[in-house]
Amino acid sequence: MSSFKNHPIYSTNNLDDLSYVLEQLAPAEKLDITKSGKEVDFSLRLAQLGQIQLYHVSLGNDVPIRASAEPVDDGEFSLVALTGGSGRARQHTDECDINLDQGVVRDRRLPFLVHEYGFSAFILSCSPEILEKHVRSLIGNARQRQNLVFDFKVDFTEPKARHLLRTLHFLANEMDDPSFGFENSIVMGNWENLLLSQLLFAQPNNYTDLLCKQPTSGVLPYHVKKARDHIHAHAHENITLEALTSQAGCGYRALQLSFNNAFGLSPMAYLKKVRLNHIREAFLSADDTTTIADIAKQWGFVHLGRFAQAYKLQFGELPSETLRRRM
Repeated sequence: MSSFKNHPIYSTNNLDDLSYVLEQLAPAEKLDITKSGKEVDFSLRLAQLGQIQLYHVSLGNDVPIRASAEPVDDGEFSLVALTGGSGRARQHTDECDINLDQGVVRDRRLPFLVHEYGFSAFILSCSPEILEKHVRSLIGNARQRQNLVFDFKVDFTEPKARHLLRTLHFLANEMDDPSFGFENSIVMGNWENLLLSQLLFAQPNNYTDLLCKQPTSGVLPYHVKKARDHIHAHAHENITLEALTSQAGCGYRALQLSFNNAFGLSPMAYLKKVRLNHIREAFLSADDTTTIADIAKQWGFVHLGRFAQAYKLQFGELPSETLRRRM
């Protein structure tokens, strides 16, 4: 894989070494590899995006494997999206083929078995607690709580799942850029919120009906004001969906509808507009040593091309034009 190359964790060509390392890292996972000479071409890469882990795992082009896992009480959800190879997977009583167009969501609290050939894949992992917390931020805490359960099979030919897959490939390319912004909590928070929301909306689960249901009535302006005031007071920080819905006292879907009614924008688009206003103020009062990138990164914008487009759309001029007019 040409992208994601700046995030290596472990690589080896020795099967015995690989078996030992996997036993230490994941004792519940059992891996059988049939390959003459006991050589593989294993690589593991990892990027931490807030409370989400994005892995890329590869075993080489001609390696048949059989992997099994016993259930663990504190197991994670893992979206598995192949970038090479094919096989068949079973989780508890569910079974399906896996290939470039079809993946799975593993629940590590359930037994798992897979047979694969030429395996390489993105694996997006997160704890059930983080996902369930994000669900509540979207639909509101007043709803009856239940343990999150995903459908096992993921159809990447479906539009929402295909969009999630494209996001993973986009991230894998962008993360090799030194300016990606791993040190920026705002940027990481945005990616975490995006991936959690995409997974919940793309893959059918027991909250899908509530997540997709449009609110039947708007939220009182008081709640909009509470969320709006929170945005203005904390725009320089990482603002999560949970924080906004906590301030508003409702689910994100209801808050989104009321924000659109009040401002013609979603809450996160409104936040972006507020941050751009702060950036413009900083440009107009900046000294000669301050750069566009310095100020943009302070407010969570790390891709300067897209930042310049958003800035011009809002103010009708490029950031460089504003800087030339500073005091």
